[in-house]
Amino acid sequence: SAVLDLSSIGRDVASVLCADGRARTTEDGGETWPETFRVEGALAFAVLTDGRGAIASVTDECAGTSVAALEEGVPGEPVCVEGAEATPGSVAISVSDEVAWLVAGDTAFTAPEVTGRWVQAKGDVGS
Repeated sequence: SAVLDLSSIGRDVASVLCADGRARTTEDGGETWPETFRVEGALAFAVLTDGRGAIASVTDECAGTSVAALEEGVPGEPVCVEGAEATPGSVAISVSDEVAWLVAGDTAFTAPEVTGRWVQAKGDVGS
């Protein structure tokens, strides 16, 4: 399955998100890539060194992009970021200790934490 996204976690550790919704993580410098979880409709993800992060996906329940927090590398219950167009190939997500960012098409959204309140940024990313 095609790789949608890559998250570098350390010298020998990295995760990839595949088009079939599977996340695979290597802990041996890329020799093996066991499946760590699967999310239907996955679009993009981000993982920090401590296993926290976020995954964005398209779901029937959300008129926008569903975003779930990753805890210890496994996704929790998603929140809906309304108005974030969930088009494959045009969604990116990033997280840090202080903030989470989501870009969908030309629009950016930010939240103090992945499961927090997402707010649309004023300017367009593409302009």
